[in-house]
Amino acid sequence: MGCSGPLPTELVTKRRRLCVFLLQMGGPATLADIEPFLVNLLSDVLPAPRLIRSLLARLIARKRAPRVAPLYQKIGGGSPLLRNTAAQAEALESELNARGYDAKVLVCMRYTAPRVGQALALARRDWSDATWIALPLYPQYSLSTSKTSLDDLCAGMSTPEMTRLVSVPAYPTDDGYLAALVECVREGLMRFSAEERARMHLVFSAHSLPLSYVKQGDPYPTHVQQTVAGVTARLGAPPPHHLAYQSKLGPVKWLTPSTVSMVQELAAKGVKEILVVPVSFVSDHIETLSELDLELKELAHKAGITHFERAPVPAARATFIQGLAGIVEHALPTDN
Repeated sequence: MGCSGPLPTELVTKRRRLCVFLLQMGGPATLADIEPFLVNLLSDVLPAPRLIRSLLARLIARKRAPRVAPLYQKIGGGSPLLRNTAAQAEALESELNARGYDAKVLVCMRYTAPRVGQALALARRDWSDATWIALPLYPQYSLSTSKTSLDDLCAGMSTPEMTRLVSVPAYPTDDGYLAALVECVREGLMRFSAEERARMHLVFSAHSLPLSYVKQGDPYPTHVQQTVAGVTARLGAPPPHHLAYQSKLGPVKWLTPSTVSMVQELAAKGVKEILVVPVSFVSDHIETLSELDLELKELAHKAGITHFERAPVPAARATFIQGLAGIVEHALPTDN
């Protein structure tokens, strides 16, 4: 997974000069960006033969864009993902510099600007002598996210450039990442009274994945389960907890149970208080701000849930940024 390789000895001596490519999927900043964003996204994730995938992506995007535009209008007219990722990049750069590195962190989106070409142009201009690090903001590895982003970055590099690149494929059980998620869960729990916490349930919600990827050996479901296990273990005595999946697209089979069906099932069993924990998202975007905060909340109340809350995402909180800095450090050669 990824495209890392051993660093030449002459580059190891320059370890303190780092250029981090912070990889994220991207999102439409305006309503006009929705359709091209969907085309790019669907061209990656649709489980269809390559020859017809592009055509299908364009057809689906053309139909879907007008339907999702009102959802983006409700969260400010576009996705905040670029703004949120830029804040993470700035915080990580400051943290690495505080640790003694001469570091630059570049945002590199998969489906919207700034994309690989722009990030590489900056790296070549000012950081050609640095160790390059590919750091996905997908803690759990998937062929549809981590691999496509890493491959996209590598495809834009020359062979000599790839020799200086170190890739971080995934970090589903990293202590810093898990510590940040635990903070998020505890903040969510504090929105309930002590009486409510005694009977509430946690619903961990991860982005879903077509089963066709799982059959190819995609480790994503296992990584998600490892993250949930790590969080609940660190909580000590967590409330009853469940794992579900959201954001299914198209008629093919995806990972189950869905977050919607899980909430409905819990409500049918008499559960009245639910805290939903986004477990594969490190920034707020449409899947949290609309799908969970608006759509799922309304559905939950209609099903009989009287107190619904959604835990925050790690975002640029210090614990998460420190965890990312540690991941970068651990990825560097150990002989320097």
